[in-house]
Amino acid sequence: RVIPTQQFGTESRLGWVVGVANLPSQTTLQNYGPDKLGGVVSNQHPDHD
Repeated sequence: RVIPTQQFGTESRLGWVVGVANLPSQTTLQNYGPDKLGGVVSNQHPDHD
């Protein structure tokens, strides 16, 4: 895990991005509930053979 300590190219940063971390948040389970998440199936191909 790497924690950022400096930003570069801030002249092109979108102004609203700074406040994203302070917005109210929910986990996927809190947002959709167990019934809806129970039907989710991953069709992603594994990266291994």
